[in-house]
Amino acid sequence: MRALSIFLLCLSIFANPVINEIYDNPNGGASDIPGDDSNEFIELYNCGDEAVDLAGWIIDIAGTTDDIQLFDDPSGFNDPDAILDNTTLLPGEFALILDPEYVDPLNDQPFDIPEGTIVLTIGNTTFGSGSITGGSTVILMNPEGIAIDSMMFLGDISHSEGQSVERLEACAPSTLENWSAADMDISPLGSTPGTYNTVSEVPNDLAIDSSYVEGSTFYAVVGNKGMEVPGTATLSVYRDLDNDNVGDPEELVSTTELSVDDRETVSVPFSPPSDITYILGILSGDQQPANNFSKALYVPSTIEEPLIITEFMNKPSDGMPEWVEFYNNTTETINLNGWSLGDGDDQKEIDEDVIVAPGEFVVLAENEVVIDDTCSGILYMMDSWEALNNTDDVIVLMDSYGFERVRLAYLEDWTSQCLDYDVSQELVSMDADFTDPDSWWCGRDVGGTPGCANSLWSVSGSFDFETDVKAFDPVREKVTITYDIPLKSSLRIRAYNLEGLEMATILDHDSPQTGTIEWNGKKNGENLPIGMYILVADTEPDGERQKLSIAIVRENR
Repeated sequence: MRALSIFLLCLSIFANPVINEIYDNPNGGASDIPGDDSNEFIELYNCGDEAVDLAGWIIDIAGTTDDIQLFDDPSGFNDPDAILDNTTLLPGEFALILDPEYVDPLNDQPFDIPEGTIVLTIGNTTFGSGSITGGSTVILMNPEGIAIDSMMFLGDISHSEGQSVERLEACAPSTLENWSAADMDISPLGSTPGTYNTVSEVPNDLAIDSSYVEGSTFYAVVGNKGMEVPGTATLSVYRDLDNDNVGDPEELVSTTELSVDDRETVSVPFSPPSDITYILGILSGDQQPANNFSKALYVPSTIEEPLIITEFMNKPSDGMPEWVEFYNNTTETINLNGWSLGDGDDQKEIDEDVIVAPGEFVVLAENEVVIDDTCSGILYMMDSWEALNNTDDVIVLMDSYGFERVRLAYLEDWTSQCLDYDVSQELVSMDADFTDPDSWWCGRDVGGTPGCANSLWSVSGSFDFETDVKAFDPVREKVTITYDIPLKSSLRIRAYNLEGLEMATILDHDSPQTGTIEWNGKKNGENLPIGMYILVADTEPDGERQKLSIAIVRENR
């Protein structure tokens, strides 16, 4: 009689919902949102042949009971495929019990819930007394408080953060041997909420085992993982132009109906995009969506440089930030989210949207940089910064695929002339090759021109030299000398008497391309005699010379 009672109890258990998957250690902190405080879940599966109303059923977590119920306010739920107004679990269907704080505005709601999945929650603010832990026991009870199913050895199964624990055979007894950690190779997300487990065999299951691109053809290696032969599904191929891992209708290349006995390589030609792009392969129509996605990278034979470096500050004064200025030289808007800046070995990632329009400057900076209100450049302050050497360093910008898109190596022999503090290195013109050392020179403005046109771009490149007066009295005034010199030239200005004797050095090897200087008509602190003088301006290394005459006079008082 006792054996019969046990047999009947077993039949009653397997004619009812069972615990099929437990996600007790989500990515994130134990009390964080996102994290354990928002993304834990328990999945149920109806092994019976009758529908079950789960309203009023109970989840016992290590002795703390929680009532299963609908979400009080489902308006914050983002996934449109979930069923949020029904507690009835049909035979062979899944129900997902989420933490109430899954809909918290701070949560990332990471699960892509299959269409038609019943989504429920609990009456408490969290599972159990705070969360589901590795040592928790989990018991499913009906509204009368009778235990229907349990999972008593969660702590005995090794699984990492972001990895669920799954039942191998949903309708077999809940023994240690019938549970396993989720297969991360099948589902890199580490869990399968609302669908068949990664460790379970299902009737119809085609999987993309691998994929690759050759030329402009996408190849998907599709294997039959299910019990049915042949397995069937639809393969859709997309050009993921917005790099969001989602196949949008406007990105669709083609769809192919598959019928696979064992394994088959499917080839799909596509029109090659102009830039680096992931090609997505997505299966649909089988019973295991966790292994239905794969992507392969298409790389054009030549990769464009979408941005050019136009200016950088590698030797600021104490307390001032280093920065690098880029310019979008294309006709396309570029989002730098996921790109990284560094020296090629140590890259620092940009982790939010940075939208750079065509013809716009963007300044990636160590800290706050003031951009003039009249300029259109945008500023992004990096969370961390790879310091720039004063000389002999490399600036590398990598895209979100890890491809190097911009590289500039600057060496001492072409930056040493700009080693004064707060002098930036500027590209001499927008048309110049920024990778050529001859295309760079010292900026004219202290602090540089971040987010603006470079100071050198307004330099004429000609040699001009003039004074504001033709005669002056050093006792009462000074003469102002204005000059423009060619790029990469230095200037010396000296005063000679009419006998050709050098009387004073006014300016010695100054390198700014334009400027003014005042001369007081003195040499070594002593006024020069009245008379006519010749001011001689020489540039080096090009050797240009200009002369002006000026008179030193004494005015009557």
